[in-house]
Amino acid sequence: MAKKAATPSESPPTPTTSRDFFKKKPTQKDLNMAVDKLIIYEALPYRLVDSPYCKALVQLGLPDHLTVSCRQTVSKRLGDHFDTMMSNLVGKFEKVDYLATTADGWSKLRRGFLGMTGHWIDPDTMERQSAALAVRRRKGRHAFDRLAQEINNVHKDFKIQGKVTKCTTDSAANFGKAFRMFATNSKELDKDKGGKKKTKFVQIQKKNNSFPVRLTYKG
Repeated sequence: MAKKAATPSESPPTPTTSRDFFKKKPTQKDLNMAVDKLIIYEALPYRLVDSPYCKALVQLGLPDHLTVSCRQTVSKRLGDHFDTMMSNLVGKFEKVDYLATTADGWSKLRRGFLGMTGHWIDPDTMERQSAALAVRRRKGRHAFDRLAQEINNVHKDFKIQGKVTKCTTDSAANFGKAFRMFATNSKELDKDKGGKKKTKFVQIQKKNNSFPVRLTYKG
């Protein structure tokens, strides 16, 4: 069963004015949610809540029994928000037959990252929908086989590996090779040398000479 947790809205909310905030007596839950939204939408570090100056600012004018949670508690709450968001997206994707994704990789301060988004048509409203699927740290070499595995892992986490029809990427060599090798060769890419099992991909579909993205990775 999915965790029951209050989740910030999927799009950044309109900031609440002090007049609106104090229209009703604020509760600890209201304060917690306000702090969580501040950290999420402004991409602030968790350690902010341990600052005495932050606590003094946030609690200014609030009753003494309302307190700012410590960093460990905030971290756990944000983890609950993430789990709930994942559960909600998986529920939406269960109603969809086809999706498209995008993938991009970049490096900063010798650290690699992979970002992915998902795009689909809502079956009820027939409106286009989109969501951020992942921003993940990439460790180790950035070879095409590792990249394909990481993309497939994101698809598997959201249970959409059998629904994704296209994936849009830039022209980076590792992206191009990952999809080019997958689209043109359904056999084992690396022969078994020295008794060690190598990476291989299984071709699922190919349309209009573009790269399919129903990646099936076997290691």
